[in-house]
Formats: sequence, structure tokens, C-alpha cells
Amino acid sequence: MAVVKTKTTVKTKSPVKNTAILFACGDFRLQNNQNCWLQQEVLESALTQTAKNFGYNLVRANVYNPLSQHGFITSRKECLETFATISPQSPLIVTNTNEFSSHNIVPFLLTHEGPILTVGHWSGSWQSVDGMLQLNGSLCKAGKQYSTLWSGDFTDRWFLERFEKWLKTGIVRFANPHVKPGKSLTVQTKDRQLGEKLANEIRVKKSLIGSFDVSSNRMYNTIVPPELLLPLGIYKEAFSQASLYAAAMMVPDDEARDVYRWVLAKGTLFNVGGDDQDSDLTLQQILLQCKTYIAAVRIADEYSCDAIGVPMLPAFKDLLPDSGFIEGLLNNSDRPPVRAQNGRVLFDNKPVIHFHRGDELAGVDALLHSRVAQSLGQSPETTQQELRWGDVDQTNNGKDFILTFQTDSGVPPQLLDLGWKGMNIVRQLPQFSKQGGGIMHGMCKSGEIVWSRMFMERGRLCMDIGRGRALKLQHEEVRRRRMLCTQDWTIMNAILTGVTKDNLVARNRSNYINVAYADTPKNADHLMAVKAAMVTALGVEVYLCGV
Repeated sequence: MAVVKTKTTVKTKSPVKNTAILFACGDFRLQNNQNCWLQQEVLESALTQTAKNFGYNLVRANVYNPLSQHGFITSRKECLETFATISPQSPLIVTNTNEFSSHNIVPFLLTHEGPILTVGHWSGSWQSVDGMLQLNGSLCKAGKQYSTLWSGDFTDRWFLERFEKWLKTGIVRFANPHVKPGKSLTVQTKDRQLGEKLANEIRVKKSLIGSFDVSSNRMYNTIVPPELLLPLGIYKEAFSQASLYAAAMMVPDDEARDVYRWVLAKGTLFNVGGDDQDSDLTLQQILLQCKTYIAAVRIADEYSCDAIGVPMLPAFKDLLPDSGFIEGLLNNSDRPPVRAQNGRVLFDNKPVIHFHRGDELAGVDALLHSRVAQSLGQSPETTQQELRWGDVDQTNNGKDFILTFQTDSGVPPQLLDLGWKGMNIVRQLPQFSKQGGGIMHGMCKSGEIVWSRMFMERGRLCMDIGRGRALKLQHEEVRRRRMLCTQDWTIMNAILTGVTKDNLVARNRSNYINVAYADTPKNADHLMAVKAAMVTALGVEVYLCGV
């Protein structure tokens, strides 16, 4: 697509006929913004030309910054200055090619009076859909009306018809035919009774989730008001990430080395080499991660937390290595032992549930799943998977459209192909973590899955839940998908039962879904039924997706 330069910037508060304002939201990490900027220009060019073909103009809300070498809006200060220049009634298009922080723009969108369209680029190479879904979930939580669209190259008929409709009417809606009320699921009496029993136990016994500076995750859609959790018997404990950093610095070197050796003995490969902290994975980074793992387990025990969430970024980006590797350890039942001062093993043979990026909704979901899974004798482990892309399987005559999910958070080895031996620890990409640190380069195992996503809408907690199957594709197809996404991150290729790519993007209120495995299709159906019954009994609105 040839680049068509957009007009420079808005200079008036009066809305202009047949004109929409284009916002390019950015990340808080400068290098990530710079890496994505050229692709952002291509995206904006395509949108601008398409709008022009329909008789409309797109005007950028801000100008390119030669000092930062990109044109993204990256702070609330910039949002404040930019929104002061536009009419509250102007149509807005919010787009991105990176994992931007909805934290910055959401408050301004909530007070905007004109129509809002979020646009994502359907491409595994850029985290555009990731950022779009995060923003959609935030607007949904706040009860703000918006429309959303996505495309691979912005020339397909599906996109063009809907984009033209939004330009003319300010509204695009999706029917979501794959979604049904949870009460439509046929649940056997004994399963419903078990779900209700588990719900009552959770309410009576209570649970704590510990959030470390949760607002620093900059994802408004993932932060749950305490009053929504109290009816579930779940309470929030608030921690400072400074306390985790301090606790990690107090862990003796020999304890960190014990964790490292324990994982090595399991057959995990660490790609340690060189001593350049800016580009290499070093032993020093790994040992700092091991200290953080030990400190996190001890804090969870000290405060009796059933789940914890450490946003890590941006608060820790200048202090500690990335958390990816240790998140996989925390979320696995079989993991390096951490002892209290009296020698007691903490959370022995149980996961220390950790919700990635401080996503409290994912943490609540994982906590609820663990109670159901344990009652059914199934694996309590879950993984947060980010929707990245999808395509037909080119080694199977193009018959099956398969979604590709990825995560840089640690997948529990229990859920990896080859388990601990399937963990290949590589350095986190520099644009995501200056301090480096190991992340898991692996592949999720094949098998029956139950997927779910909690979200907030109309002031209530809701959950989408469905079934699917994670697949083991041929090596060349996996390699192709890795090359078209983020090569070093863990990958899961899956088909979600009865849910198309467009169904999922239109409906999902987050960039993540929670994924759990069951050993047989029958047991997966059973797990989903009991979980749906339990969550319904807790007062959460449950929606069945594709089943």
C-alpha cells in the first residue's frame, strides 16, 4: 500500500463536515513506538485513502515528533493538550500498531460526545488488535458506546462496507450469533449442585487476591472495583511493587541459585550467553528473576493471598528483568520449592496463581477455575493467551482456519508440549524490557481446552466461556506462524468451537483469554458445565460462546 500523507493536525474546535479525527495511541516504551511507527504510517495511509474514496477526510490529531521519532500519543498530558484542540462532537478514529496503554486516552474518550471507532490491523507482526481489544474492554466497562473494525490490508469488502457505514452513520454493530445466555446450557443436576456447592464454599471461606500497584498496568479494563468482587467472597489486598523489589533484593544468592539449578535439572534450556545486559540473556538476569520468584511466593504466603498479580511494566522496567520466566514457575503445581523461615514449604505442590500484567479479571477467573478443576481431579493450571493472528493451515490444503495465540508471560510447564523440557528460555526483546530477563520460547501442548474471559459491562461482572482444541501443527506451519508473529514468544494454535476469528474480535472485551486444559473431550465439557454453574451461582452473568 502506497503511503498517503494525512493532513497535519487539528486547529479548530468546530467540527468539520465529512471529517474525522485520527488518534494514534502509543506505548510508554519509546523503542516500541519507534519500531512500530513506519507500519503505523502505512495503516493511517490506507485508512486515509479509503475515507477519501468515500468522500471523507481524516485529520491527524497530533503531529510527528522528530525528537521521539514517532507520531504516537503516549501520555495523558499529550491527550489533554490534543483533546483541547478538537470539537467534542467530532467523529474520532483511534488506531495503533502496538500494544498501547488505554490508560492514557480512556478518560478523554469517556467525555467525548462524538462517535468513536476503534480500528485494528489484523496482523501477527504488530500488536494492533491487542491494543484495540484492550481499549474496547475499557470502553465497555465504562458504559461508553463505540464501534470497532479490523482488517488485514483495509481493502477487503467486509471492512469497506462497514467503514463506509460508520463514516455516514457513526455506528457499526455486530449481531454476535455465537453468543447465548449461560442458562441455555444443559447442565446435569449433579453438576449444577456441585457448582452451587463450590460457589457457596468460596463465599463462606473467602479469598484474597493481591495486586501490586494495579493501576500501573495502564489497562483500565482489567481493574475491578472491590464492590464487584465482594458478593463473590473475594477481597483485594493492595501491595506496592517497591515492597516486592525490596524483598527480592533481600533473597540470598544461594537460594536464587537453588531455584535455577532445580529448573535446569528438569531439562529446561537457558540460552545464556555473553555479558551485554542490553542484548544478551545473562546469568545475572536469571538469578534476579529467581529472587523475584522467591520474594513473590513469600509475600503471597505472608498475606494469605490465593492469587497475586505484578504488572512489572512500566513500574519495574528500569529496576528488574522481565517477569515472563517466573510467571510460568508461579503458575505451575510442580515448581521450585520456596521455604518459610521455619523450613515449611510454601504452597506445596500447588500453583501460586499469578495474573499477568496485573489483570485482576484473569486472576479471578484462574482462581475460580482452580477450585473447579481440583474438585474434578483436573489440572488447576491456566494460561493467559493473547490473540495475535490467524490463517488457514497451509500444510493442510487450507481447510482449517486456525487462530494463533501468544504470550510472553510464562506458560506453566504443565501446559507446554514436552513440559519442562519444552521450556526454552530466551531473552525478552529489548523494546519490551531494558533489563532483559528470560521468557519462555515454547509451544502449548495439544488437547481439549476450556477458554473464558471475564469482563465488566453495565456495572456487572460477566464471563464468556467456550470450548476448543489446541493443535499440534506441522513444523513448517508452526515456523511460518512464529515468523509472522513474535518469534520468541510461546505460541498456541487453536480452533475455538463455533467461534470464528471475526466472532472473537467483535465480542472479546480484552486482548487476553484464559485457557485451561482437560484430558478428554468429555471431561472438558464437564469442566465447562460445572464452572458455568458455579460462576452463575456467584452472581456473574455467564455467556456461552460457540457451544
